Amino acid sequence: MLDRNEINNGHTLIALQWLARHADRLRAQWRSDGD
Repeated sequence: MLDRNEINNGHTLIALQWLARHADRLRAQWRSDGD
């Protein structure tokens, strides 16, 4: 979606970019919280 410029809303764009940038760290953190 980001690469195809399908996002028309600035807030959504910023949120998706933040999630994409931090995805690996978030996944690792979420996995460790279940222990």
